[in-house]
Amino acid sequence: MQIYEELANEISIHHEMTRVAYHNPKFSLTLYLFICKWKSGNVALAEHIQANSAYRRLQN
Repeated sequence: MQIYEELANEISIHHEMTRVAYHNPKFSLTLYLFICKWKSGNVALAEHIQANSAYRRLQN
C-alpha cells in the first residue's frame, strides 16, 4: 500500500532480501529490503516533490 501511495505504482513482493539496522543515541531505524516486480502504474514522486518544495521554502 505504501508503494502505491508514494509512487502511484503497483508491485508484487517476491521475497525479503535483508534488513539493515541503524542506531544512534536519538533513534533507531530498520530498513527492510525486498525483491519486487513492477505490475502497473507510472512512477510519480508526488509526496517527495511536495516535501522538497516545503523544505526549500523554509530555507529561504
